[in-house]
Amino acid sequence: MTAHLSSATSVPGFDAPPMLRISSVACVPLVGEAPKGGWASEIRPEDSIHALIAVHTEDGPSGYGSVFTNGHLAREALQVLKPLLEGANALETGRTTEILHQNTFWMGRGGTITHVISGINIALWDILGKVTGLPVSTLLGGRHIERIRPYCSLLMDEPEIMRDTLARYREQGYKALQDRLGSVRPAGKLSIRRSHHRRCAIGIARGIRPLC
Repeated sequence: MTAHLSSATSVPGFDAPPMLRISSVACVPLVGEAPKGGWASEIRPEDSIHALIAVHTEDGPSGYGSVFTNGHLAREALQVLKPLLEGANALETGRTTEILHQNTFWMGRGGTITHVISGINIALWDILGKVTGLPVSTLLGGRHIERIRPYCSLLMDEPEIMRDTLARYREQGYKALQDRLGSVRPAGKLSIRRSHHRRCAIGIARGIRPLC
């Protein structure tokens, strides 16, 4: 297995791709208060469920990505990936990412390693966008829409509580909502409670359209 990447071999009539070597990578676990997620055991302020990934280059920009997994696990996973990254070409986003996958597939798909590779990939696209001066959306093929509708995402609750919650979102300008149910309510009553609470909530906060 190849541990480090290098620039492509020069071919007559073709220029080798530009080289911007990765000098170091870092992971910063994030902690702090998080909104309620509807879990049977809610997230505590001291828990880490997110992390930031930084990819630094020699004499070039740094790129940043995010990872939705335990930040302490992500930091350890990055130690496994470091030998494959340091010295690699940050501008070859697909090649660099694929080498990470090929050298770690036997460790399991969909776990912390895969999450961290995703965060690295985001950081590499960030670097490419900074080097080229182009939005990442352009590099990925172009924007298909110019405007999106933002929406608020919240857990269903009793109508009186929902009234105040939705009023705050409406004052902030939201016109759409995604409602979710917590995992601790009895399964047999979920659909009835959801339908009832949604009707009450929408009636209270007119002008906010449900997405689901």
